[in-house]
Amino acid sequence: NTGSILLHNFRDTYAVLLMLSEVIPNDWKIFYKEHPTSFKTFRGNNSFLIKNIDFYKKLKSIKNLKFIDHEFDLIQLIKKSQCVATQAGTTGFESIVNGKPTLVFGNCWYQGCKSVFKIKTLENLRDAVQKICKGFTPDKQDVLDYLHAVCESSQKDLTTYKFSLTDPKNKNILSSNLPSQNKKLSEFLFKKYKEYYSN
Repeated sequence: NTGSILLHNFRDTYAVLLMLSEVIPNDWKIFYKEHPTSFKTFRGNNSFLIKNIDFYKKLKSIKNLKFIDHEFDLIQLIKKSQCVATQAGTTGFESIVNGKPTLVFGNCWYQGCKSVFKIKTLENLRDAVQKICKGFTPDKQDVLDYLHAVCESSQKDLTTYKFSLTDPKNKNILSSNLPSQNKKLSEFLFKKYKEYYSN
């Protein structure tokens, strides 16, 4: 059977694709899928400024690479793949939850899970692909334990805001909700710091 890697959207796409194409078995394919919001225009989305036609022409020149429609069902792709490669997308966590290995090239909240391959060098990638070829799959109990640890280390009723701090429309949130939320977050972080580093 032909293997495949589902590649999720991230900043250094071209460099990582070159690494993958060098390391994976010859009968594997790399399936590249953009995030569904990549082609939508809204404030804060700079995808269209970075990924022009030349960017996609460069990707197309990489051997064994196939483009997947950005609206194609992600879970279906994950289940048919040998593994998922991502910088920090939630796709990586969806992959290990569905029993598929994940290669993480960036920094994300789930990279500490032992069932995730954290890729920093070409040698890391070679070792990970070898293990996957030999049948490696994420440990279900490890994933559950990691989720439990995340939940235990989380603060309930804490809201984060993603908006422009300079937009006048957000003045009310900035003056009322944000200070109390920031105080709650700082107290939580200080508490956890003392728990982990007091000794």
